Amino acid sequence: MVNGAPFNVLDYGAVGNGVADDTAAIVATIAACKASGYGGQIYFPNGKYRITSTIQSTDLAGVVFSGDMGTVNAYPTIADGVNDSCIIWDGGNATDPMFYFARGQNNTFNNLCFKGKSGSDGTNAAYACVWIDRAHENY
Repeated sequence: MVNGAPFNVLDYGAVGNGVADDTAAIVATIAACKASGYGGQIYFPNGKYRITSTIQSTDLAGVVFSGDMGTVNAYPTIADGVNDSCIIWDGGNATDPMFYFARGQNNTFNNLCFKGKSGSDGTNAAYACVWIDRAHENY
């Protein structure tokens, strides 16, 4: 944990069931964390967090995005949402990233699974999990 208690996405309306659209709740969590000042932790409890558009922020600094990564028989369990925290892309444009941060610094992602969605023609596939603004990369 960085500064104080973590900002739990469930407290801002996320459901984490893989069906509900959690985009707005995650955006609200990031806004609250950012408003609290430098740093903080955004926590995703076990679940599948479905996002339908790119989550964007500017000048986000010192934030730790964290989740739970469980294991079964000592091997990581990937993307089941029961034993881990998984962010699932369900956006409409294959060239869009899941997260886009411009002019951020010292932000990290720990114990989170990112899962793109792809049809046979490549539609709905996230271009990247986290896109770093190359003109301002300081992650």
